[in-house]
Amino acid sequence: MTLLQTRYQSLSYLSAMSLSCFQRILIGFCTACLVTWGLTACGNLNMRCDGGGKGGSCYMVDGPPDRHTRTAYQPPWSDEYHDLADRRSDVNEHLLEVTNETRQKEGIPVVKEDPTLAQNACWHNQDMIAHNYLGHNDSDDRMPWDRVQREHRRLIGEASENAHSRAATSGRAPRDMAEMVVDSWMKSPGHRETLMEAKWTHLGVCLSESEHTSRATQVFARVQAYLADPLPWAMAPGESTTVRLSLVVAERKPTRYAFVPVGQPTYKTFRRPSAGQPFDGTLTVPSTTGTYELHVQIPDDDGGAEAFKGPRVEVTSDGEPTY
Repeated sequence: MTLLQTRYQSLSYLSAMSLSCFQRILIGFCTACLVTWGLTACGNLNMRCDGGGKGGSCYMVDGPPDRHTRTAYQPPWSDEYHDLADRRSDVNEHLLEVTNETRQKEGIPVVKEDPTLAQNACWHNQDMIAHNYLGHNDSDDRMPWDRVQREHRRLIGEASENAHSRAATSGRAPRDMAEMVVDSWMKSPGHRETLMEAKWTHLGVCLSESEHTSRATQVFARVQAYLADPLPWAMAPGESTTVRLSLVVAERKPTRYAFVPVGQPTYKTFRRPSAGQPFDGTLTVPSTTGTYELHVQIPDDDGGAEAFKGPRVEVTSDGEPTY
């Protein structure tokens, strides 16, 4: 059966944070986007997650987004369409399970769940349903790495995304729905490549369903390290903050860091040995206002080093978010 004969639509987005090449393939009803760039599922509609790791990073918030209490480390609210779709937590736990079973069958390491990546996936589903599209550019023209850098205030590493669309299927058993979605990704070469990539360490996955349609998104990540505490979204010019790291893939702590303009390739950041600042547990943002992204340089086993991206920070005149 060809892709054009199937009933599902899906997308694959592969990103490596240290590169900058973009490739988009559009085939009939199935679109695959390959772009180089390098949550337990939050089942409740009003769940807020701000860190990696365990479900303790999630907590409840009451009412619609305009009544939610924001803190300094939260970016502008990304859950504008919280009431348009049901986040199928009963399906989401099986999506993670089936994904890992599929990887294990071919000897590929399993991935751990990341609550914030799952929240990221749910929000993207809701945006796609609200605006009736299937794609990686959201309604605010943000690509997957934009959303991860904005919404995950602790992750340092690289990420990749798969997305899927089909008619609502509430009548199916949760496990059957999860198997159906993963099977559709496995039948598409681009999605299969992303799902079966051995380097991924973490996954956030979410299926959201409205009355007539559903969307599913996987956000994979290779996590080099987590910041122990969320990096503030907004800081004043020249402000400093103390940070601690929990290493995941990285075996050594970063040696240097820099806050650079959004979109700057990581290979350009540390071309000079003296570029950036020594990573000594304190991060200082630039003295001029604007939006910046954190780059860190991590030594490798061969005597060299590789650069990775972390969260974005908005530097404002008063250190307050420009909501």
